[in-house]
Amino acid sequence: MGVGDPARIVDAIGAGVDMFDCVLPTRLARHGTVLTSHGRVNLRNAKHARDKGPLDPANPMSRDFSRAYMRHLFQMKEPTAARIATIRPSRASSPSDRATILWFFPSINYGNLGLRYLT
Repeated sequence: MGVGDPARIVDAIGAGVDMFDCVLPTRLARHGTVLTSHGRVNLRNAKHARDKGPLDPANPMSRDFSRAYMRHLFQMKEPTAARIATIRPSRASSPSDRATILWFFPSINYGNLGLRYLT
């Protein structure tokens, strides 16, 4: 509980944790930051003012709104901004995050998670 970023989730799985409840994406989104396959992106930064690129090019769910548009919504304190920033990126996590988590499944099924995690 209270684990948020993908790296800490992997550490927790290796330690035997099997239940997660994370508010990190929502908390970050309320303040203009989204989690992408390339890490955190602070949409309040001026460099995104004219950025027509999607929130996360690797995430099909994040391609509907440009970074510039999302920055504009945050600047105008539009409540929809935090909702979009929370829902879009979290609908489909990055392929690398999914692959990392899925990497553990065979070890969990065969009961040798600790061995695989330590190697």
